[in-house]
Amino acid sequence: MTLDQRIAGLGATFTIGAFTLAVLGAAVALLAYRLAIQRPKLLMHIAADDFENGAIQVGLDRPGDKGERHIRRLPGYRRVGSGPVPVRISVENISGWSARNVAVRVDFKGIRNFKHPIDWSVAAVHSSTGEVVSVQWEGGADYAVHGRWTRELPALYLTDAVLEAPGNDCAMSVDVVAEGFRQAWTCLIRWQTLADMQGKAGGAISGFTGYPSSGVPPLYIYAVQTHGNRSAWVVASTVGYGYRWFWFDDLDPGEYHILAYRDGYDARGAYTIGSGNNDLTETMDHTLVPVVVKKGEVTDGVQITDWYYDKFPPPPSRALSRT
Repeated sequence: MTLDQRIAGLGATFTIGAFTLAVLGAAVALLAYRLAIQRPKLLMHIAADDFENGAIQVGLDRPGDKGERHIRRLPGYRRVGSGPVPVRISVENISGWSARNVAVRVDFKGIRNFKHPIDWSVAAVHSSTGEVVSVQWEGGADYAVHGRWTRELPALYLTDAVLEAPGNDCAMSVDVVAEGFRQAWTCLIRWQTLADMQGKAGGAISGFTGYPSSGVPPLYIYAVQTHGNRSAWVVASTVGYGYRWFWFDDLDPGEYHILAYRDGYDARGAYTIGSGNNDLTETMDHTLVPVVVKKGEVTDGVQITDWYYDKFPPPPSRALSRT
Protein backbone atom coordinates (compact mmCIF):
# COMPACT_ATOMS: atom_id res chain seq x y z
CA MET A 1 0.00 0.00 0.00
CA THR A 2 1.38 3.30 -1.04
CA LEU A 3 1.76 6.29 1.23
CA ASP A 4 -1.09 8.10 -0.52
CA GLN A 5 -3.41 5.16 0.04
CA ARG A 6 -2.49 5.05 3.74
CA ILE A 7 -3.17 8.77 4.14
CA ALA A 8 -6.50 8.41 2.34
CA GLY A 9 -7.45 5.53 4.64
CA LEU A 10 -6.63 7.54 7.75
CA GLY A 11 -8.70 10.44 6.42
CA ALA A 12 -11.68 8.16 5.86
CA THR A 13 -11.27 6.77 9.38
CA PHE A 14 -11.24 10.23 10.90
CA THR A 15 -14.28 11.19 8.82
CA ILE A 16 -16.19 8.17 10.05
CA GLY A 17 -15.11 8.91 13.63
CA ALA A 18 -16.20 12.52 13.38
CA PHE A 19 -19.54 11.45 11.96
CA THR A 20 -19.97 8.91 14.74
CA LEU A 21 -19.18 11.56 17.37
CA ALA A 22 -21.65 13.93 15.74
CA VAL A 23 -24.35 11.24 15.87
CA LEU A 24 -23.57 10.52 19.52
CA GLY A 25 -23.63 14.24 20.32
CA ALA A 26 -27.01 14.60 18.65
CA ALA A 27 -28.32 11.60 20.58
CA VAL A 28 -27.07 13.02 23.88
CA ALA A 29 -28.61 16.43 23.07
CA LEU A 30 -31.92 14.76 22.20
CA LEU A 31 -31.84 12.78 25.43
CA ALA A 32 -31.07 15.94 27.41
CA TYR A 33 -33.93 17.71 25.66
CA ARG A 34 -36.34 14.88 26.44
CA LEU A 35 -35.25 14.91 30.06
CA ALA A 36 -35.68 18.67 30.18
CA ILE A 37 -39.27 18.50 28.98
CA GLN A 38 -40.12 15.61 31.28
CA ARG A 39 -41.31 17.96 33.99
CA PRO A 40 -44.25 17.09 36.22
CA LYS A 41 -47.52 18.99 35.93
CA LEU A 42 -49.24 19.36 39.29
CA LEU A 43 -52.70 20.53 40.23
CA MET A 44 -53.82 21.55 43.70
CA HIS A 45 -57.27 20.67 45.03
CA ILE A 46 -58.96 22.26 48.07
CA ALA A 47 -61.99 20.67 49.69
CA ALA A 48 -64.13 21.85 52.61
CA ASP A 49 -67.49 20.87 54.07
CA ASP A 50 -68.90 24.21 52.88
CA PHE A 51 -67.42 25.26 49.54
CA GLU A 52 -69.35 27.54 47.21
CA ASN A 53 -68.46 29.77 44.25
CA GLY A 54 -64.78 28.98 44.60
CA ALA A 55 -64.61 30.02 48.27
CA ILE A 56 -64.55 28.27 51.64
CA GLN A 57 -67.65 29.24 53.64
CA VAL A 58 -67.40 29.50 57.45
CA GLY A 59 -69.44 30.81 60.33
CA LEU A 60 -68.33 33.50 62.75
CA ASP A 61 -69.37 33.84 66.39
CA ARG A 62 -69.97 36.99 68.43
CA PRO A 63 -66.91 38.93 69.62
CA GLY A 64 -65.37 37.64 72.83
CA ASP A 65 -63.80 39.54 75.72
CA LYS A 66 -60.77 40.41 73.57
CA GLY A 67 -62.84 41.89 70.76
CA GLU A 68 -62.03 38.91 68.54
CA ARG A 69 -64.28 36.57 66.59
CA HIS A 70 -63.70 32.87 66.03
CA ILE A 71 -64.55 30.56 63.17
CA ARG A 72 -67.34 28.05 63.64
CA ARG A 73 -68.90 25.39 61.45
CA LEU A 74 -71.95 26.53 59.53
CA PRO A 75 -75.24 24.86 60.35
CA GLY A 76 -76.49 22.51 57.71
CA TYR A 77 -78.54 19.48 56.86
CA ARG A 78 -78.35 16.82 59.58
CA ARG A 79 -75.73 18.76 61.53
CA VAL A 80 -76.16 18.82 65.27
CA GLY A 81 -74.18 21.21 67.45
CA SER A 82 -70.71 22.47 66.78
CA GLY A 83 -68.08 20.54 64.90
CA PRO A 84 -64.71 20.76 63.17
CA VAL A 85 -64.05 22.98 60.15
CA PRO A 86 -61.53 20.94 58.11
CA VAL A 87 -59.72 22.11 55.00
CA ARG A 88 -58.38 19.25 52.90
CA ILE A 89 -55.58 19.76 50.39
CA SER A 90 -54.43 17.27 47.75
CA VAL A 91 -51.78 17.45 45.04
CA GLU A 92 -52.54 15.73 41.72
CA ASN A 93 -49.86 14.90 39.18
CA ILE A 94 -51.54 14.95 35.76
CA SER A 95 -48.30 14.22 33.87
CA GLY A 96 -46.57 10.91 33.31
CA TRP A 97 -43.43 11.94 35.19
CA SER A 98 -42.89 11.67 38.95
CA ALA A 99 -42.71 14.88 40.97
CA ARG A 100 -39.82 14.67 43.41
CA ASN A 101 -39.00 16.77 46.48
CA VAL A 102 -42.52 18.17 46.64
CA ALA A 103 -43.12 20.95 49.18
CA VAL A 104 -46.40 22.71 49.94
CA ARG A 105 -46.71 26.00 51.82
CA VAL A 106 -50.05 27.36 53.03
CA ASP A 107 -50.42 31.02 54.06
CA PHE A 108 -53.58 32.46 55.60
CA LYS A 109 -54.52 36.12 55.18
CA GLY A 110 -56.77 37.59 57.88
CA ILE A 111 -56.86 34.32 59.85
CA ARG A 112 -54.53 33.15 62.59
CA ASN A 113 -54.14 30.39 65.18
CA PHE A 114 -55.61 27.57 63.08
CA LYS A 115 -54.93 23.96 64.01
CA HIS A 116 -52.49 21.74 62.11
CA PRO A 117 -51.11 18.21 62.66
CA ILE A 118 -47.41 17.60 63.28
CA ASP A 119 -46.94 16.65 59.62
CA TRP A 120 -47.09 20.38 58.93
CA SER A 121 -44.26 22.56 60.27
CA VAL A 122 -44.75 26.20 61.24
CA ALA A 123 -43.56 28.51 58.46
CA ALA A 124 -44.59 31.91 59.88
CA VAL A 125 -46.28 33.45 62.92
CA HIS A 126 -48.21 36.67 63.44
CA SER A 127 -45.92 39.63 64.12
CA SER A 128 -48.00 40.86 67.09
CA THR A 129 -49.51 37.76 68.68
CA GLY A 130 -47.05 35.01 67.75
CA GLU A 131 -49.93 32.82 66.54
CA VAL A 132 -49.51 30.57 63.51
CA VAL A 133 -50.43 32.09 60.13
CA SER A 134 -48.46 29.82 57.78
CA VAL A 135 -47.43 26.15 57.64
CA GLN A 136 -45.37 23.98 55.31
CA TRP A 137 -45.39 20.31 54.29
CA GLU A 138 -42.25 18.78 52.81
CA GLY A 139 -42.41 15.44 51.07
CA GLY A 140 -38.70 15.14 50.28
CA ALA A 141 -37.45 12.05 48.50
CA ASP A 142 -39.74 9.70 50.43
CA TYR A 143 -43.05 11.18 49.31
CA ALA A 144 -42.82 11.66 45.55
CA VAL A 145 -46.07 12.32 43.72
CA HIS A 146 -45.96 9.78 40.91
CA GLY A 147 -47.41 10.35 37.49
CA ARG A 148 -51.21 10.11 37.12
CA TRP A 149 -51.60 9.99 40.88
CA THR A 150 -52.91 12.16 43.72
CA ARG A 151 -51.42 12.60 47.18
CA GLU A 152 -53.73 13.62 50.02
CA LEU A 153 -52.10 15.88 52.60
CA PRO A 154 -53.05 15.97 56.30
CA ALA A 155 -56.07 18.21 56.88
CA LEU A 156 -55.86 21.68 58.41
CA TYR A 157 -58.59 22.87 60.80
CA LEU A 158 -60.06 26.36 61.01
CA THR A 159 -62.13 25.52 64.08
CA ASP A 160 -61.78 28.31 66.69
CA ALA A 161 -59.25 30.17 64.51
CA VAL A 162 -59.32 33.96 64.89
CA LEU A 163 -60.75 35.88 61.95
CA GLU A 164 -59.40 39.41 61.97
CA ALA A 165 -61.40 42.50 61.12
CA PRO A 166 -62.35 43.76 58.61
CA GLY A 167 -62.68 40.20 57.32
CA ASN A 168 -63.46 41.13 53.72
CA ASP A 169 -60.19 39.89 52.23
CA CYS A 170 -59.59 36.60 54.06
CA ALA A 171 -57.91 34.00 51.89
CA MET A 172 -55.72 30.92 51.84
CA SER A 173 -52.80 30.79 49.41
CA VAL A 174 -51.10 27.51 48.53
CA ASP A 175 -47.64 27.39 46.95
CA VAL A 176 -46.54 24.02 45.50
CA VAL A 177 -42.89 23.41 44.60
CA ALA A 178 -41.21 20.34 43.08
CA GLU A 179 -38.21 19.63 40.86
CA GLY A 180 -38.97 21.51 37.64
CA PHE A 181 -42.29 22.90 38.89
CA ARG A 182 -43.69 25.77 40.94
CA GLN A 183 -47.16 27.30 41.05
CA ALA A 184 -49.38 29.12 43.55
CA TRP A 185 -53.15 29.10 44.03
CA THR A 186 -55.42 31.34 46.14
CA CYS A 187 -58.76 30.40 47.68
CA LEU A 188 -61.04 33.01 49.26
CA ILE A 189 -62.65 32.46 52.67
CA ARG A 190 -66.13 33.92 53.13
CA TRP A 191 -67.94 34.18 56.46
CA GLN A 192 -71.38 34.81 57.86
CA THR A 193 -72.42 35.68 61.40
CA LEU A 194 -73.84 32.92 63.56
CA ALA A 195 -76.21 34.24 66.23
CA ASP A 196 -79.37 32.85 67.79
CA MET A 197 -81.86 35.63 67.06
CA GLN A 198 -84.96 33.44 67.06
CA GLY A 199 -87.79 34.91 69.13
CA LYS A 200 -85.99 38.18 69.88
CA ALA A 201 -88.00 41.39 69.68
CA GLY A 202 -84.98 43.46 68.70
CA GLY A 203 -82.00 43.16 66.40
CA ALA A 204 -78.22 43.37 66.59
CA ILE A 205 -75.40 45.37 65.00
CA SER A 206 -72.00 43.84 64.31
CA GLY A 207 -68.92 45.73 63.18
CA PHE A 208 -65.37 46.77 63.95
CA THR A 209 -63.60 49.91 65.03
CA GLY A 210 -60.21 51.25 64.17
CA TYR A 211 -58.24 54.20 65.48
CA PRO A 212 -55.57 56.46 63.94
CA SER A 213 -52.79 54.47 65.58
CA SER A 214 -51.30 50.99 65.48
CA GLY A 215 -54.01 49.74 67.85
CA VAL A 216 -57.33 50.54 69.46
CA PRO A 217 -57.30 52.30 72.87
CA PRO A 218 -60.25 52.19 75.31
CA LEU A 219 -63.28 53.56 73.45
CA TYR A 220 -66.98 53.96 74.07
CA ILE A 221 -69.08 53.08 71.04
CA TYR A 222 -72.62 54.42 70.76
CA ALA A 223 -75.63 53.42 68.70
CA VAL A 224 -77.88 56.49 68.54
CA GLN A 225 -81.39 56.38 67.09
CA THR A 226 -81.84 58.75 64.15
CA HIS A 227 -85.58 59.31 64.79
CA GLY A 228 -88.02 59.45 67.69
CA ASN A 229 -86.61 60.08 71.14
CA ARG A 230 -83.05 59.47 69.83
CA SER A 231 -82.25 56.95 72.54
CA ALA A 232 -78.65 55.79 72.76
CA TRP A 233 -76.92 52.53 73.66
CA VAL A 234 -73.25 52.10 74.46
CA VAL A 235 -70.64 49.33 74.46
CA ALA A 236 -66.98 49.52 75.45
CA SER A 237 -64.37 48.47 72.92
CA THR A 238 -61.54 46.07 73.72
CA VAL A 239 -57.98 47.35 73.65
CA GLY A 240 -55.75 45.72 71.05
CA TYR A 241 -53.67 46.14 67.91
CA GLY A 242 -55.28 46.75 64.51
CA TYR A 243 -59.08 46.58 64.48
CA ARG A 244 -61.43 45.37 67.23
CA TRP A 245 -64.85 43.81 66.69
CA PHE A 246 -67.89 45.12 68.60
CA TRP A 247 -71.50 44.04 69.00
CA PHE A 248 -74.79 45.72 69.97
CA ASP A 249 -77.54 43.34 71.06
CA ASP A 250 -81.30 43.72 71.63
CA LEU A 251 -81.68 47.05 69.85
CA ASP A 252 -85.15 48.28 68.99
CA PRO A 253 -85.86 48.04 65.25
CA GLY A 254 -85.08 51.29 63.45
CA GLU A 255 -82.16 53.35 62.16
CA TYR A 256 -79.02 54.20 64.12
CA HIS A 257 -75.86 56.23 63.76
CA ILE A 258 -72.72 54.53 65.11
CA LEU A 259 -70.09 56.74 66.75
CA ALA A 260 -67.06 56.18 68.98
CA TYR A 261 -65.30 58.38 71.55
CA ARG A 262 -62.06 58.07 73.48
CA ASP A 263 -62.57 58.82 77.13
CA GLY A 264 -60.54 61.80 78.29
CA TYR A 265 -59.60 62.89 74.76
CA ASP A 266 -61.27 65.00 72.13
CA ALA A 267 -61.23 62.12 69.65
CA ARG A 268 -64.39 61.21 67.76
CA GLY A 269 -64.94 58.51 65.18
CA ALA A 270 -67.95 57.33 63.22
CA TYR A 271 -69.30 55.04 60.56
CA THR A 272 -69.61 57.34 57.56
CA ILE A 273 -69.84 57.12 53.79
CA GLY A 274 -66.12 57.88 53.64
CA SER A 275 -65.17 55.08 56.02
CA GLY A 276 -67.14 52.65 53.89
CA ASN A 277 -64.97 53.61 50.91
CA ASN A 278 -61.72 53.56 52.92
CA ASP A 279 -61.15 57.15 51.82
CA LEU A 280 -58.87 58.82 54.38
CA THR A 281 -58.09 61.96 52.38
CA GLU A 282 -59.26 65.51 53.03
CA THR A 283 -62.11 64.94 50.56
CA MET A 284 -63.53 62.17 52.75
CA ASP A 285 -67.32 62.16 52.94
CA HIS A 286 -68.14 62.45 56.67
CA THR A 287 -71.89 61.90 56.24
CA LEU A 288 -73.14 59.50 58.92
CA VAL A 289 -74.54 56.25 57.54
CA PRO A 290 -77.93 55.20 58.95
CA VAL A 291 -77.67 51.57 60.06
CA VAL A 292 -80.95 49.70 59.76
CA VAL A 293 -81.83 47.27 62.57
CA LYS A 294 -84.53 44.68 61.93
CA LYS A 295 -86.31 42.37 64.34
CA GLY A 296 -84.52 39.07 64.79
CA GLU A 297 -81.65 39.96 62.43
CA VAL A 298 -77.98 40.93 62.66
CA THR A 299 -76.77 43.91 60.64
CA ASP A 300 -73.12 43.31 59.68
CA GLY A 301 -70.54 45.48 57.99
CA VAL A 302 -70.37 48.56 60.25
CA GLN A 303 -66.85 50.00 60.30
CA ILE A 304 -65.76 52.94 62.44
CA THR A 305 -62.70 54.21 60.58
CA ASP A 306 -63.54 57.90 60.10
CA TRP A 307 -61.60 59.79 62.81
CA TYR A 308 -60.86 62.82 60.65
CA TYR A 309 -63.76 65.21 61.34
CA ASP A 310 -64.12 67.48 64.36
CA LYS A 311 -67.82 68.21 63.88
CA PHE A 312 -69.22 64.83 64.81
CA PRO A 313 -71.83 65.26 67.60
CA PRO A 314 -70.62 64.97 71.21
CA PRO A 315 -71.28 61.72 73.10
CA PRO A 316 -74.83 61.33 74.41
CA SER A 317 -75.28 62.39 78.01
CA ARG A 318 -77.25 59.24 78.78
CA ALA A 319 -76.99 55.77 77.30
CA LEU A 320 -77.91 52.19 78.13
CA SER A 321 -75.46 49.33 77.91
CA ARG A 322 -76.16 46.79 75.14
CA THR A 323 -73.77 43.84 74.89
